[in-house]
Amino acid sequence: MTMANFGRKIIKGFAVASLGFAVLGAGSGTSNAAGIIDPQPIIFQDSGLVSNSTAVDGFNFTYGVLGGSLDGVTNGMGLISVSTAIPYFSSFGIQGDLAHGYYDGNSASSSAAAALHIFWRDPGVGMMGIYGDWGYLSPVHSGRLGMEAAYYSGQWSFEGLFAMEFGQNVYTKFVDEIDVSYYVDDNTKVSLGHRFVSRGNVGNIGFEKQFGEFAGSPWSVFGEAEAGEDGYFQVFAGIKATLGSGAATTMIGRDRSQNVRIRIPRNLASITQCAYVDNPFPAPSWLTDIHLNKPGSRTETLCASKNSLNRVSSSGIFNP
Repeated sequence: MTMANFGRKIIKGFAVASLGFAVLGAGSGTSNAAGIIDPQPIIFQDSGLVSNSTAVDGFNFTYGVLGGSLDGVTNGMGLISVSTAIPYFSSFGIQGDLAHGYYDGNSASSSAAAALHIFWRDPGVGMMGIYGDWGYLSPVHSGRLGMEAAYYSGQWSFEGLFAMEFGQNVYTKFVDEIDVSYYVDDNTKVSLGHRFVSRGNVGNIGFEKQFGEFAGSPWSVFGEAEAGEDGYFQVFAGIKATLGSGAATTMIGRDRSQNVRIRIPRNLASITQCAYVDNPFPAPSWLTDIHLNKPGSRTETLCASKNSLNRVSSSGIFNP
């Protein structure tokens, strides 16, 4: 049985049970059919989710700003994200994220990031897909490519990214992002997470709160803080608005039927500490083969943990 069929059976079960309770309520002394006006399961009524397997409800657009400290250096970025279902394959969705800003408070020092999500999702079950991103802190950069997934259970969400990190300025290695989120109410989320980056293991906490007590407010505030091995830390906060043609009006509904998790600026964590290597070495040949590096290019600047950098550099460690 496929995950999609399994998810649909669960949803149909909820629907049948809810309809049955509504009919019983109507027959126990109620003279009208108010109990079955909306036979949709309560979980979908409360969250604004659509009880079908459409990966993305409508065409949705998110924009916002964020700022904070990226491993001790100021970083501010503008962010945009667009998501929609794939035409003729509505169980699959696509989302693109872009961000650009200033690093170290200097207009000459840019920070930038981009990401692409292609995924299957059932709003009542979870999502699974492929993920790729790219991050840049002038003049170093790296990328990640892997699988991301989520499982939805009532007010809980379990999400993970498992990927390989690559690029001319980092070692090719496994990285991850794992998050457990709880919706205190349909418009308030808190989360705990783990990251594995070039610096080592990192712990993460986060929150998001949608403005207003009324349904449909597009604005929310969010923030994250993380710290871990090798003295690494990051903290940022921001504000964003989510607009579009989707039917969801609550944050939990938007998170499960419109947008997937935006992983910017956390994808910059592996390139915040660098050094010039004593003996430049060839960039990975497979990056040259797919035209991400120029033929014959060599790694002169490496971003990694202090121990790794001290083994290959005598010139000292710096922030980009």
